[in-house]
Amino acid sequence: MNIMLKIYCDHYCEIVGLLNNTELYYEFDRLPQIAGAVYIVGRTQLNINITRIRKMAESGQYTIVFSNPAEGSETLDGHLTRYGIRDLVKNGKLKCISGGNMPEDLNCLTYDHFLAQPERYSENVRAKEEFEQYWTTPDKPYKFLFLNGRARPHRTALIQQLGDLLDQALWSCLDGNHTRILPDKYEFPFFAGREVEAQGWVKPKLFNDLWGEIYLHSPAYTDTYFSLVTETVFYKPWSFRTEKIAKCLYIGHPWICAANPGFYQDLHNLGFKTFDPIIDESFDGIEDPIDRLDRIVTVTRDLCGQDMLQFIRAVEPICKYNQQHLLEITAQNRAQFLARFSQYINE
Repeated sequence: MNIMLKIYCDHYCEIVGLLNNTELYYEFDRLPQIAGAVYIVGRTQLNINITRIRKMAESGQYTIVFSNPAEGSETLDGHLTRYGIRDLVKNGKLKCISGGNMPEDLNCLTYDHFLAQPERYSENVRAKEEFEQYWTTPDKPYKFLFLNGRARPHRTALIQQLGDLLDQALWSCLDGNHTRILPDKYEFPFFAGREVEAQGWVKPKLFNDLWGEIYLHSPAYTDTYFSLVTETVFYKPWSFRTEKIAKCLYIGHPWICAANPGFYQDLHNLGFKTFDPIIDESFDGIEDPIDRLDRIVTVTRDLCGQDMLQFIRAVEPICKYNQQHLLEITAQNRAQFLARFSQYINE
């Protein structure tokens, strides 16, 4: 990157610390307008200053970058539409940093923000160490861990179709008609013991408006053989890897992931291993969402009928590999971001 290039970076955006020679700011409207300068803007400042930002982007005198790697795929695409800037991104007048793959008509820079998040919390480091002591504990009280936040359509459908399998699951849903929180033993201690409504959007009250989903609590993993992960994106073909899959990779818990078609292949492309043929993962290639969900339920039911102790012994090398690879790829992502960012803004 040209070291003479003036770069202003929103203090609250997720890429702070990944770039060199930037001037941090808190209020976009206080910045001088310097022709040729780069302005990196987070969600709040974009929303507050959308009129000024749009005018600057349309002028072509400045490089405006909307940094939002905490969102991706159809969610971020929706944000771009809601903010009224999708046309600018599509036409290359405004740059965008996404946390997941995007539609082909949007030229965005992808940064896997969530893969690095579990390790940032000392509580998670401790949970990982605790879990490793009980990897092959027999006679676990539950077959699988099934955590759900917002009641997205594929999660609601999966809860309904799992039916009696939920009797073998340690599961939660923090929204909708199937609202259910974890028993205190399995909830992260800071959030345990809280009373919430019987149904509806209970996550803000349960987590006190904090990012409670990022925390790992080892008993929830020690007492289950695998996780059934419901990622954010299911119906669109654009992968978005969030803390949901990152936590399993980090702590070393085997998993089945209900996500978009090609999600597993994209993980393979990043160097991760999955569990085929121990787990039938052919559903990753099923484009029809109804058929893919049906197949995931069948695979989950089949897995629950196996010798679970034999299963976790068979997948342990894969989980250990992914733990190490997660650390390596997150370090690599950070190290390579500056060069990738420079190339992107100069395209």
